[in-house]
Amino acid sequence: MATFNILSSCICRDAFGFQQECKHDIITFLQATSALTWFRFNKKPLNPMTLNMLEESGLSNFQKKCIIKDYNKEVLASYDKETDYFVMDLTELASANIAEYGDAKKGENDFCSYTKWFNTAYNNGLKKYLPSQVVIHNSVELLKDESLLQQTIDNIRNWLLNVKGYKEKQIILVRNKKVNAYTDNKVLVYFDNQSKRNSINDTLDRIYDCFCEKIPGCHVINMPLGTYSDKFHKWGVTDLHFCTEFYDYLYKCFDLIASGKENEIQQEFYHYSKIMMENREKFILNSIYANHKENLVSNDFDNIASGYIIKKGTIFYKKNIDLYIVAGRTNKAFSITEYRNDYSKFQSNDRVLFAASNDCKKGFTGHGIEIGDTNWKLQNQSTMVEIDNQSIIISHNGSNSKAQMQIISTLKDDNRELSGEVVTLSVWARVLEKNDAGKGGCISFINANDYNGGKFCAKEEFVNTEWKRISVSYWVPEGKEYKGLTICLRALAGEEENAKVEFRNPIVQIGSFAF
Repeated sequence: MATFNILSSCICRDAFGFQQECKHDIITFLQATSALTWFRFNKKPLNPMTLNMLEESGLSNFQKKCIIKDYNKEVLASYDKETDYFVMDLTELASANIAEYGDAKKGENDFCSYTKWFNTAYNNGLKKYLPSQVVIHNSVELLKDESLLQQTIDNIRNWLLNVKGYKEKQIILVRNKKVNAYTDNKVLVYFDNQSKRNSINDTLDRIYDCFCEKIPGCHVINMPLGTYSDKFHKWGVTDLHFCTEFYDYLYKCFDLIASGKENEIQQEFYHYSKIMMENREKFILNSIYANHKENLVSNDFDNIASGYIIKKGTIFYKKNIDLYIVAGRTNKAFSITEYRNDYSKFQSNDRVLFAASNDCKKGFTGHGIEIGDTNWKLQNQSTMVEIDNQSIIISHNGSNSKAQMQIISTLKDDNRELSGEVVTLSVWARVLEKNDAGKGGCISFINANDYNGGKFCAKEEFVNTEWKRISVSYWVPEGKEYKGLTICLRALAGEEENAKVEFRNPIVQIGSFAF
C-alpha cells in the first residue's frame, strides 16, 4: 500500500475511487483550480470567501471546499501531510480561465479559477457577495507567453521539490487531455467546439513538455490512443469524463509505480490503446448505420461500363495484312482503344499495336481517366486500376513514374453544405502486395474539389492482408470556406517496389463522430 496526494482534475482521483478494491490511500485531493492562481494571480482576497456565501449554490461540500480554497489562495497550504507520491495533471491550467473581480486601479481586485463549479455558484447566490465589475482572462491566450508558462512550471517544481521535499521519482505526471467524442449506447458522438478543444490540448502539450523538461525524473503516464468519454459517466458526460477502461488503465499505472514496476507501464499503454481503438472501430460502424444512410460516393464497381487494359509484360503483336506477328512484351500498362473478340487495339508512340483479347483485363490506366460513370477518376500517370468481382485493385502501371497510385472522387464542389459536419469514409480493403518500405494503402480526405487544390486533411494508412473495414473521419470546420471536399483511395508507392491494394464497397456518410 502507498499513500498519494493528488492535485489535478477529477480524473486522477476517480482512478482510485472507481476501483472495487483499492489498496492505496489518498491523503489530500483538490480540483477545479488553476496553477495560475497559485503563483501568478495569487493575491489574497480583500474579503475571503466563506461557506455561508455558497449556501444557495446547490454544490456538494467537496465542490464548495475547492472553490473556497482556490479563491482564498489556500490550495498549496492544504497539502501539509507527506505522502509516498504526489500526482498531478494540469488540465485546469489550460482549460480554466481566470476571473478578476473588482477595481484593479484601486487595488481592490480578487482573482479565482473560473471553473464550471464556480460559475454555478456565482449564478446561484455567490454573485451578491462579489464586486459587479469582472474581467475574464483567457488562460490559453495568457500561456502563449512562453515566459509565463516557463515561470509557472518553475514555481510548481520549486514548490514540489524544495518546499514540500518530494524527490523527482515521487512525482507522477498524468498527461490528461480533452477527448473529442463520447459513447452513447455504442454510438460514437462528436463533441462541439472542436477548435477550442484543439487549442486547449495544444497548450496542454506545451505545458506537459515543459514539466517533463524541468522534472525529468518524474513518472509520466500517457493517455491510451483513442480514449473517449462515456455518456453514462458517474459525474455526467464531458470531454474529461472518460470511459471505464481508461480508469482501469490509470489505476494499474499508479499501482505499477507503487510496486516498483514502472517499466511495465508502456506495455499497459499498448494494451489499452488497442482496446480503445478496437472499441472505436465498433462504435464507428454503429454510428454510420445509426445516422445518415445516404452514401455520398459511388461504390458499384461491378456494373461499370469498363474499359480494358493490358498489363506490363504482356505479349503484343504487329499486324501484317491478316497475320498477327509477335513484336515483344509491353514495358508498362496500356489502355485498350478498341476491344474485339480476337485481338484488341492499343497505341504506343503513335503506333497501332495489338494484344490477344484473352490477355486484356477490365480496368483503366493513365492520368485523369474516369472510371465509367462513377465520378471516380484516376490520379497520376502511374496508376492502374483493375475491375474484378465488385472490387477495384490499384497498383502501379509499370511506367517509370514514381508518383503515387490513386483514384479520387469529389463529394462536393464547395463545403458550405457540409460546414460543421463530420464526414466519414469507410471501405473494405486488403493489401495484396506491400511496397519496399513495408507500407500498403491509405484513404484520405482532401479539402478541395480536386487533388491539387488542397491538402490531405485526414488520412488513415493500413497494411492488413485480410479484408478489413478501414475508416477515417473529418470534421469540416465551421465558417471556413474552401472549394469542396474530395476523397482518395491510394496504394502507396515505394522506391523500387510499389504496393498493390484491393478496395471494395466505399461508403461516405455524414456521421456524428470523428477520430
